[in-house]
Amino acid sequence: MRELKQIQERTHSAMIADIMKDGVITAQEMNDLQRQQMDCYAAEGYDILYDDDLTATVIPRDANGEGETEAVARRCDTNQGFADVYNVYFEALRNPDARDMTKATIQCLIDNGLVDKTYSKADYERDSKNRTGPYTPDPETGGVNDQVYTCGRDPLGNLG
Repeated sequence: MRELKQIQERTHSAMIADIMKDGVITAQEMNDLQRQQMDCYAAEGYDILYDDDLTATVIPRDANGEGETEAVARRCDTNQGFADVYNVYFEALRNPDARDMTKATIQCLIDNGLVDKTYSKADYERDSKNRTGPYTPDPETGGVNDQVYTCGRDPLGNLG
């Protein structure tokens, strides 16, 4: 709630104020905020495409509109608060009990046979920073093993 209050104070969003009334962010409220963001971009002449994790790609409908993208993003993202509220929502879904996610990620890597039982926090910090160990990129795709990605994104298995 503290984070939502800060977002609402910064944005002055009536929609975020409504979300705060019951202290719960529902999937429908997130859909409504996302629709508000999409409508804002559309009114400015942009399309917005979302990946599975709601990472967005903004595309100007007019090739000459490219230079305005940052200002439009400020109006449609920062000023409306969707991205900030989504981050709060995502973290609440991913880690509702506020567990130590580093420990959970390491345990997930161990449980899935990607590292041995002696793998430590120092090992994890080194490997994730330097892209070594389980974080070594696949030479063909440039990405990490799917299970490594899953352990990093959802080590507790709450996102289904």
